[in-house]
Amino acid sequence: ALAREVVEAYISIEGRAEVRVKPTEVRMVLAVTNEGQTARECHMAISETIARLKKSWIELGLPKENVVEDFIAVLPVYEWELKKQEGSDIGVEKKAGYRMQTNVHLAAPNDANVEKALAIAFEQGVTDIIAFDYWSEEIDDYKVKAREQAVKAARSKSDQLLGALFEVAPPVINVQEQTTVHYPESLYE
Repeated sequence: ALAREVVEAYISIEGRAEVRVKPTEVRMVLAVTNEGQTARECHMAISETIARLKKSWIELGLPKENVVEDFIAVLPVYEWELKKQEGSDIGVEKKAGYRMQTNVHLAAPNDANVEKALAIAFEQGVTDIIAFDYWSEEIDDYKVKAREQAVKAARSKSDQLLGALFEVAPPVINVQEQTTVHYPESLYE
């Protein structure tokens, strides 16, 4: 345990680094939805739409393993109907059908492919974009590089500042790391 006077008199030195990473992949999630009289009807319509999307995206040159389906929900849809009951108008809820949603995840190597894939989706009536982000398969390697640069910066600052104050540098009592990944959308704020 450190003595109180040591803890209260510590010197903190920070090292920071910024590394920019070019994305190796663009990922998006689209919602494919349908409303119909039966859940089966919705499921068939969604399956047909997804099959057309996959076929078109494969023809675009995107590998089929870059497309993943994710069933979300099937819910009943209700309508209100006015009925007379004992001389008064009463609103009665009546099941009118179903609404189903399946999300389709697509990974593409660049923005140009995504723009073409989106155009195809819009042609199929798929217009709900749930998520859109950039990714790099090299992100972990870049985090290591950033950490090395931050430690080097902290060491340089430590040598300069502590060398001017102390003949013998005090011992390091605590090392902390924080890595923050900023995705492109946060840079537009």
